[in-house]
Amino acid sequence: TELLPNTTYAYRVGDSAVWSEWLHFTTASEEQAPFSFIYFGDAQNDLKSRWSRTIRGAYSKMTDADFLLHAGDLVNRPNSDHEWGEWFYAGGWIYGMMPSIATPGNHEYERGANRTRILSRHWRPTFRFPQNGPKGLGMEETVFYMDYQGTRIISLNSTIFSFNKEIAEAQVQWLIPLLENNPNDWTIVTMHYPVY
Repeated sequence: TELLPNTTYAYRVGDSAVWSEWLHFTTASEEQAPFSFIYFGDAQNDLKSRWSRTIRGAYSKMTDADFLLHAGDLVNRPNSDHEWGEWFYAGGWIYGMMPSIATPGNHEYERGANRTRILSRHWRPTFRFPQNGPKGLGMEETVFYMDYQGTRIISLNSTIFSFNKEIAEAQVQWLIPLLENNPNDWTIVTMHYPVY
């Protein structure tokens, strides 16, 4: 809380005896300003051997990117502690210095009864996204938007489009005014599946 815009901060996490290394990040500008980001889809498999090389290689080419954008399927099995652990291990300190914006893919869901889908128990503890999506449908922190330096970034939960018409329609009705009343010059809509 109370962070200033366009300011670099250093932090570490710990207690009186054990501390992490120092990490730093820079907050966004309140004004329209150029930015860059790294886009990823489907880390999903072989996280320690392949995802580690992918994210580290991307970071080494774009160390000044402002954030990471993940378009779903971060892991293969939604509630596998081991896979989430490998996802964190592979990105290591990069996750501590560069914010992640993520939208869930089908592999962030387990199958429930009657064609329902249940979001990974790791999603909400891992990410802290705006809770400004459609209300009352269990879409918190999977359908959201944020305005970032002259760009509106919108996350849609397209995985649920195939399984729940009520949630699909609620997302469409929520999206229309966001696009019609967008004060920004640019819009990014991220989703795992195409919605057509």
